[in-house]
Amino acid sequence: MFEVDWKTPHLWRKTTKSRETAPELQGDLQTDVLVVGGGFTGMAAALGARDSGVDVILLEGNEIGSAASGRNNGLVISHHSKA
Repeated sequence: MFEVDWKTPHLWRKTTKSRETAPELQGDLQTDVLVVGGGFTGMAAALGARDSGVDVILLEGNEIGSAASGRNNGLVISHHSKA
């Protein structure tokens, strides 16, 4: 494993307007769907659930897309041979 440099901003983060953050959740909450993680999969799950009409809470400990979903290069390469 290697250390992740959390302080260096991504290019898309440098070139987009800053986003508002949601307030910290407090008290007892009730929801139909709880999604943990705001990467590609978590966001897709939360948006899909919301679009189907259920109440959704998405929990992300850092910033949306701040881990692997925001730091990979997104390549899908089909020309490599199987191992």
